[in-house]
Amino acid sequence: MVKRCTLKDIANATGLTVNSVSHALRDMGDISAETKLRVAEAAKRLGYVPNLAASQIRSGKSLTVAIVFDNLFNPYYNIMTHYLMISLSDKGYDFLTLVDASGNLSQTTLDKLISRNVDGVLSFLEPADGLKLGKLPMTVIGRHCDFPQIDYVYTDDETGGYLAAQYLAEKGCKHLCYIADNLNVSCSVDRRNGVLRFAAERGAEYGEVFMEG
Repeated sequence: MVKRCTLKDIANATGLTVNSVSHALRDMGDISAETKLRVAEAAKRLGYVPNLAASQIRSGKSLTVAIVFDNLFNPYYNIMTHYLMISLSDKGYDFLTLVDASGNLSQTTLDKLISRNVDGVLSFLEPADGLKLGKLPMTVIGRHCDFPQIDYVYTDDETGGYLAAQYLAEKGCKHLCYIADNLNVSCSVDRRNGVLRFAAERGAEYGEVFMEG
């Protein structure tokens, strides 16, 4: 097994102290530009890779944000996660994705994320009742959230449902049907309400089908 290069190895190769090597690699002001260059060249030659775990312990930050959803089939999650990953990477953050099949962000899932020392959570799921968040920052995406300490960002799904029904009516459809998995999430309820509102205003025939139950 190949031995991992350490700060001590770089110190031995350059004749510097481990502390000086550490400061040089972190571009601290107490080290000269010449010494920083010498350390950087030695680190490259020896194949040094920073120990992120140790850095996280020192700083108390992981520079990692968790993205949580409940399945891998919803194209909305895939598209949004793609752009979230780009935005996080641009700001110097790593990310991890986690699936919570319960349909809500459960305490079990949250505890896993806390144990991994993530710096924040972006959740496509509404938090389960009684969730103990602690001081972990969280934003819910695409859903309502009744937790006062949690921010949430969502689209106007009721207007979206209304406009979708209006579009179909303008194309000549006379029988509207709302199809969804269930009404267990706020976005599904809002879309249904929008379609219902349009059907009531126009006197259109309306039906609904739920894939679960």
